[in-house]
Amino acid sequence: MSELSIKQLDNDRQAIGNRIPVVPRELLIPFILLTSCFALWGLANNMTDVLIA
Repeated sequence: MSELSIKQLDNDRQAIGNRIPVVPRELLIPFILLTSCFALWGLANNMTDVLIA
């Protein structure tokens, strides 16, 4: 590997460690609950047609 590619790898590793989270840690539980409720609602809404038919 050339010296340039080694520097790029080091920069990439540092950038991975410095990422900004999509959801802040204090809002993680409410985010998971809300997302799960939405997914379950969508599943139940989709199954309604199958169960009625």
